[in-house]
Amino acid sequence: MKPVLFVFLLFISFFSFSNHLVKADKLNTYIKATKNHVPLFDNSTGSLVEVGYMEKGDMLKVYKDQGKNWWRIKFGNSYAYVYKGNVESFKAKAIRGENTSHFKNSNDTILLMENQRIYDNSTGKSVPFVTIKGNMRYPIIRKLKNWYQIDVGGRIGYIHHSKASWDHGVPVLMYHHILKKSENKNKGNVSTIISDSQFNEQMDWLKENGYETITLQRLEQYVRGKANIPAKAVVITFDDGLKTSFIYAYPKLKKLGFKAVNFVITSRIAKEPQKFNPDGLQFLSRSEMAAMSDVFTFESHTHRLHHLSGRKSDVLMW
Repeated sequence: MKPVLFVFLLFISFFSFSNHLVKADKLNTYIKATKNHVPLFDNSTGSLVEVGYMEKGDMLKVYKDQGKNWWRIKFGNSYAYVYKGNVESFKAKAIRGENTSHFKNSNDTILLMENQRIYDNSTGKSVPFVTIKGNMRYPIIRKLKNWYQIDVGGRIGYIHHSKASWDHGVPVLMYHHILKKSENKNKGNVSTIISDSQFNEQMDWLKENGYETITLQRLEQYVRGKANIPAKAVVITFDDGLKTSFIYAYPKLKKLGFKAVNFVITSRIAKEPQKFNPDGLQFLSRSEMAAMSDVFTFESHTHRLHHLSGRKSDVLMW
C-alpha cells in the first residue's frame, strides 16, 4: 500500500470515529423509575421537601448529574432532585413528549391543592408520566381550551382546568401594634392596633388551614420566576419595629414555627430594652432584635420616616 493511500484511509477512519463521538455526545440523559412513588425533592430551603413523585416506568429528562446520589431535573420555576438508587438512567436523542421546542414558562401560575398526575399527549392518547404533589404553585406555558400546558422534568404535560385554580397572588399580611384589650385604653379602634387575642386567632387559623410562611427573599425569587413556593404560602410583616412585636407576636410565631419580617425605623432602635408601657409606644432594642432573629428578619423602614419638623416631614418628595 502506498503511503499516501494509507494516510487517506487513516484519515477517513479517524473522521468516522470522531463523527461517532459527536453523535454520542448529542445523546441526552434520562431517568426511569424502577419502583413506585419515587420522590422528587425540592431543596431550596436547605431541607428536602417532597414536591412530586414518579411511579414505576415514569421517565423524565435529566438537567444535571448532581454527583454520587442525585439527579437534578427541571421542576416549575426551579429544580427537583431524584435519588439515583430509585431510578435507572439511559441515553437517547429524545423521549416521547419531550419539550424539544423549548417552550418557556409564562408569568402565569396555577394552584394545585391535591396530588395531580400529569399527562403526556404527544401521541394523541393521554399517558401519565409524573405526579405533582398538592399545595404547589406551578407555572404554566399556556392554557389550551380546558387544559393547562406545563413543563415537568423536560416533558410537556397537561392538567385539566378543573383540577387547578388560577393563582391570584401571594397574601402579605401587615401588622403594627399589638395590645391586650385591657391595655388599649386610649387608642380605641385605631386601624394599626390589633388585640393579642385577635392576632393569636389569625395565626391559629393560618396554621390549622395549612398555610406556610415564606421570607421576602423567597417571595422575590418566586416573583422573578426562580423559585417554587407552596399554594398556601403567606408573608407576615410588621411595620415600625414596635416593642409589642417582641412581647406578643414573637412567642406565638415561634410556637407555630412561623417566620416574619419587621420593617424597623432605624432612628428609633433602642440601645437597651425599654420598659413596656401600653399607654405609649416603645421600640425594639438591639438585644430584643437579636433574640427574635430565629423568627424575624429585619428590613429598613427608612431612618426617620415619621419625624416632623414643624409641618414638614424629613421625607423629601420631588
